Amino acid sequence: MPDQEKIQKPTCNVVVFENRFPSLSPNPSEPATRSTELYPVRPARGKCELVVYTPPHNSTLANEPGGHISDFEF
Repeated sequence: MPDQEKIQKPTCNVVVFENRFPSLSPNPSEPATRSTELYPVRPARGKCELVVYTPPHNSTLANEPGGHISDFEF
């Protein structure tokens, strides 16, 4: 569950913030496993964010109205 202090308004439509425990990194270290032709390995490069998009905790993005989905900035 996200830290409540990160969410400014509890009735917000969309809140996005950086994940404190990301599985990806913009500048990852080299993988500990060696890459092979059968098992290719690359650094885990990327960005992880946590998205809170609706006050009802039992909803899903697919159940939200189109106008709500357009609030996302990709």
